[in-house]
Amino acid sequence: MRICGVCQFNEKENLINIKDHTHTVTACESCKQLYHTECIKEWMKVGNTCPQCRKTGTFGALSNRVIPPLTREQFGVAIDIGSKAFFTSLNCSQLAYDVKKFGSALELAEIKPRLVELETRFKEIKGRSYNVTNTADLDDVITKFIEANAEFAEIKPRLASMWSRHFTTPHPSLS
Repeated sequence: MRICGVCQFNEKENLINIKDHTHTVTACESCKQLYHTECIKEWMKVGNTCPQCRKTGTFGALSNRVIPPLTREQFGVAIDIGSKAFFTSLNCSQLAYDVKKFGSALELAEIKPRLVELETRFKEIKGRSYNVTNTADLDDVITKFIEANAEFAEIKPRLASMWSRHFTTPHPSLS
């Protein structure tokens, strides 16, 4: 993810060079794209549109906020969350398939759509976690991962119960 849609600075590619450097950024009110404040001020001299969504006057008074870039440790956390989200999405996918194949019609009607929705959410979390550029992005990814994980943990006992009615061995995604 590029932190600035004007200069195209990519913090992930430049992680080694940024160390303690922070950027003052401004977000477009319409599309939420982030821009270095200095870059968007220069852009706005030419035209009063967002470079991303092309809407006119979406910045108004520039509201600055400082978002520090990720440290190496935080970047590692983001990658770890991405990996966990990827494997959990695979578990949801396999469970949705197995529920469809082996579950009763009543249970299937309620559980399969939730599994498919969770699979999609975990895939989105994985994609976002590999593209975080700052601490605000990381905090958002962590929150979404915790929420999705809690929902998955909530339906796991019901899935395990349903599975145990059909099979003697536990499902590998539920152990």
